[in-house]
Amino acid sequence: MQELEYRLVKEDYKSWIRWNVRKHESKRLKLITIALYVVFLAVFLSGNLPAAQGDMVEIAKVIGLALIVGAAMLYLVSNSNQERMIWSRTGLKKMDKAGKYPTIHVQMNDQFLIMTSVGQDVKKTYSYRDIECMEEIERLFLLKMSDQTWQFVATSAFADQAAMDEFKAFIEAKMADAKEHPERYPEPDERKKEKKRAAAGRAAESIGDDDGDDEAMIAKVDTSRMGKIGKMAHIVASRAGGREEELETAEEAAAEPETAEGTAAEAAASSAAEAAEAESEMAEPETAAEPETAAGPAESETAAEVSGDEAEKPQA
Repeated sequence: MQELEYRLVKEDYKSWIRWNVRKHESKRLKLITIALYVVFLAVFLSGNLPAAQGDMVEIAKVIGLALIVGAAMLYLVSNSNQERMIWSRTGLKKMDKAGKYPTIHVQMNDQFLIMTSVGQDVKKTYSYRDIECMEEIERLFLLKMSDQTWQFVATSAFADQAAMDEFKAFIEAKMADAKEHPERYPEPDERKKEKKRAAAGRAAESIGDDDGDDEAMIAKVDTSRMGKIGKMAHIVASRAGGREEELETAEEAAAEPETAEGTAAEAAASSAAEAAEAESEMAEPETAAEPETAAGPAESETAAEVSGDEAEKPQA
């Protein structure tokens, strides 16, 4: 196992900032700024030089003001201004005032690169397959990791140029071997734990969302007196609500024909009773005209009774 220890200082960070600004330098922005300045210069001079009326003092003031505006515009897009802004906004300026520059301890074995900030309890473990590229700049080796961060290895950690070359060759060899044989370089345990915690957090959020949806589904039902198990059972039952509605619809459909049949039977019985009464009324005059025959009234009464019986059966 190889080990290195070094302290990052102001010049190391300044070197990284200069490299970062130059890498992301926008020539297009500078060209646009120059074009805007030329337009401003033409408008400003054409409007102010004639008003000077040959007065050299006034002309000098106009030209001097135009140059100051141009210098300010160019400085805003200059690399020096970008470096100053990064130094101030990233907190490096405060760290420099406090003098709290970190001391880094590096351990390199066959599978992992371990970087620890001494005294700050900050530790990062990287597999060699996590290293996407390596840049050598003034005072630093820059290692770009798969999590899109840059790790610094200061050249001050090496005794001489030979040691620097050995370190560079070692990292490059490990990067190449990791691309060809990634199975030799497992994922660090701490990253596995971080992924598990992240997965558990996502699962908890998902369960929370599902509970919220279920509560919204059963909002119309008073579940205040239900226990946890009762609420869960109700949630499961509510998901089958579509089936219950289908069953209720089927039961209503089955009940409607039965009601119709009952109504038809009552109507038929009523009609039969009315017909029997009509026949009995017609039979009574015939009995009065021909007393010698008793069969007519008897048959009529029997028919009436039968019809009455038939009419009573559906009602019962």
